[in-house]
Amino acid sequence: MTVFPLFNEIYRDGMGTAAITLVRALRAQGVEVRPVHAWRDVKFAEYESECHPVFVEGNDRFSLEGDAIGRMARTVNALAKPGDCVITFCSPNWLCAIPWLDSEIRIANAVHSINPSTLKLGRAYADRVSAFVCISKGVFDRFVAKLPARHRVKAVLIPNAVEDAPHPKTVYSKNGRLEIVYAGRIEATSKGCDKIPKILAELARRGVDAHCDLYGYFHNWESGWRKSVEAAGAEKLVEWKGEVSHSELAGIIPRYDVFLAPTNFEGFGLSVAESMMNGVPVVTSLIPGVTDWMVGDTGRCVPKSDIKAFADALEMLAKDPAMRESLGRAARKRITELASFEAHGRNYAKLFRDVSYRRDYADVKPHCELSRYVQPSFLKPWGPARLLPVWLKTRLRRFM
Repeated sequence: MTVFPLFNEIYRDGMGTAAITLVRALRAQGVEVRPVHAWRDVKFAEYESECHPVFVEGNDRFSLEGDAIGRMARTVNALAKPGDCVITFCSPNWLCAIPWLDSEIRIANAVHSINPSTLKLGRAYADRVSAFVCISKGVFDRFVAKLPARHRVKAVLIPNAVEDAPHPKTVYSKNGRLEIVYAGRIEATSKGCDKIPKILAELARRGVDAHCDLYGYFHNWESGWRKSVEAAGAEKLVEWKGEVSHSELAGIIPRYDVFLAPTNFEGFGLSVAESMMNGVPVVTSLIPGVTDWMVGDTGRCVPKSDIKAFADALEMLAKDPAMRESLGRAARKRITELASFEAHGRNYAKLFRDVSYRRDYADVKPHCELSRYVQPSFLKPWGPARLLPVWLKTRLRRFM
């Protein structure tokens, strides 16, 4: 049996880290894995050199046109044998290709977010899909609630995972300036990075000596970030340190006192998990069933729009190194139990081996010829997500 993860682009962010971790974890369990990409766009050198992905020839971008979808399906069909498994990640173009996949290929849909579009797309072709994989309790609860009852037995919870930290934090006794870190995609809509300068400015008004370093790439938002820093008067309180490799980040995070994640929307929170694995306490937004489920009582989860509450949590940690140590050590223990690399690979390998030998799915026929392909409405993102302006979606996500 071979497993084919079906991807589009891969960047050095949470999705990229989750992708390479899945490949490594499955291979550690003796499973053959061959990622397939709809086009060539990889900005994560370690991933390409290690995972050796296959790129669909003739595609150069995201497309829902019949020719592109046909090339994607033909590439997978040429690689896969009966009983092999593919796993999609709720990407509309790969979901569109499902009716053209050979009928003996097994399909799993990974549901990775609590946003309405992902929850909707995750249910696509439910009769054809052999398993739905949810990456956190919050995702599982929301997804299963709208999944037809006859398909609920196919839904499983397999948390994302992080590899063990090579050198977790050991020294917590430092007094003086509170060193805060953020790592990941830098943008406002989902990750809430526009709140970071406001939080730091609030700490400064209270006389708390704190500084935040950011590691990652700007997701079409560099000018927005600089404007948010200037508006808060936080130019001396925060610094962007650039994008670093995953291996480098493992050596960087333990230098800091606390990890700050003011996210608006999260399916798992991989950077939160990585910080916990490094023994660094976390202050994050409360995302029910996601961050509270991950962090438990080993960190602080606060209302996502409450700048004062973020500042309260950080001020408390600034004044109490013993608390930082207690929470950091507990966080490492918690995430090791919840999202270990070994359990991640074992659970996924069992899932794929089980569905490889089952045929509890129904074949689906294309609704039209590829030459006149039209995307079905059930494969389109949630309606308001297509219609609302970005600024309004950003505000709404703080209440979802």
